[in-house]
Amino acid sequence: MVNGFLGLNADANRVAEAVERSSAERMRKLEKEQADQCGLTAETRKDLSFVRAAKSGGWQKDLPENLVAKIEDAWPHLMTSWLQTRDS
Repeated sequence: MVNGFLGLNADANRVAEAVERSSAERMRKLEKEQADQCGLTAETRKDLSFVRAAKSGGWQKDLPENLVAKIEDAWPHLMTSWLQTRDS
C-alpha cells in the first residue's frame, strides 16, 4: 500500500529497513548526535527535542490552532492531498 502511494517498487526487506531507520527512538538518537548539522534544528534549543511523542494524531492535541492554520495556509495542496488519502 505504501509502495503504491509513494510510487515506489520496494521489497518487504527495504520497507522494514526504512521503518526501522524512521523509528522515533532512532530519530531522537540522530537528533542528539547531529542537531547542529541539520537546518531544521541547528538554531533551536537543545533542551527541547524536535522529535516528541511520535504518535499518530498527536498534533491534533498538542499543536496550537494558530500553527495548524499557518501550516494549512503554507501548504494547502499537500494538506488537501493528505486529507483525501487519510479519509479514503
